[in-house]
Amino acid sequence: MYVPRLVQYMFDSKGIWFFCLALFAFIYRKKTAVESLLLYTCVMTAFSPAIMNEYMAIPLCFVATNLNVFTVLYTVYGSIHELVDYNGLHLAWISSKNCIDVAIYMLFPALIWVTWRQEIVDAGKKLLKWASFETENQLGLKK
Repeated sequence: MYVPRLVQYMFDSKGIWFFCLALFAFIYRKKTAVESLLLYTCVMTAFSPAIMNEYMAIPLCFVATNLNVFTVLYTVYGSIHELVDYNGLHLAWISSKNCIDVAIYMLFPALIWVTWRQEIVDAGKKLLKWASFETENQLGLKK
């Protein structure tokens, strides 16, 4: 679960999961039905109290329709997990034990990127413009 440890101590995992589902339902209320469904499958998996191999397939429609660095990493780490897990192909010569955790950790930034992509890009542009202005100002390159 992608929740800070302090919050996990204060509330049980199911309560946090229901709260996150309700919160993101509120955030996605203006999306279309299909888009909301795809995003909600990602929220369901990213904030799930426990993860099983079968849960890795839930957000695949989200991953296929929203390709970015994080969804590709989710696919890579999820695939590696399915290769090495005892309940998967159990290929012992590949040694990686925490791929399922990394895969789930990649869902949250993918969700953030898809939800607030334009705001993140605009903030990045403003930050680069400010950094460029400050650099020119500090080095005396302004004419």
